[in-house]
Amino acid sequence: LLIKVAYHKELYDKPDGERKLHDRYISSLGGVAIFIGLFIGYAISGYADQLTGFGYLSAALVMLFFTGLKDDIMGLSPNKKLGVEILTGMLIIFGCNAVIGNFNGIFGIENIPIYLSIPVTLFTVIVIMNAYNLIDGIDGLAGGIGLIASLFLAAGFFSAGNIPLTILALFTAISLLGFLLHNFHPANIFMGDTGSLVVGFLLAFMTLHYIGLSETRGYSI
Repeated sequence: LLIKVAYHKELYDKPDGERKLHDRYISSLGGVAIFIGLFIGYAISGYADQLTGFGYLSAALVMLFFTGLKDDIMGLSPNKKLGVEILTGMLIIFGCNAVIGNFNGIFGIENIPIYLSIPVTLFTVIVIMNAYNLIDGIDGLAGGIGLIASLFLAAGFFSAGNIPLTILALFTAISLLGFLLHNFHPANIFMGDTGSLVVGFLLAFMTLHYIGLSETRGYSI
């Protein structure tokens, strides 16, 4: 449906022969479908209210969705996009307690003080989001990596007994699988910034929680 709407409204990614090497006009609104399926599905799954700070996570996802949508349709300056990324990162740090507070011996560092853990966490979120954003545009790449990462995270959360995060990771994987049906070569749609910002943010959010699993007895065993 989004593919048809994109062609009727001329909302597609045009090849330029340099950076964009596809030879057809391809819609970049796949992130709209990913967001709708993922967000609504998880919200009514019965596990969303068990996730710490789900309201803050929801607010962050909605902000990123509209930021990405504006960038896909009209364009958006990097500074404004970075500003939204910082704001959404702070939402999950303070609202969802998604903070890197322990390096678990990496570089010989264990616990780190809060005044260091906040910038380290924020830096991690922004790096993961933008790294994921950069790989969209090659058939099946962003969706495939996101699918594999989500399934890996789901397995880790399940073994640790964290069912709300397990379900969130599975919904992310399922929505990406549906997207990939139209994104494998030759792709008919890309996820665009709408999808890459949302999915990249979710992968960052789940990664922050995954880092703390080493302290969970069920996961360690």
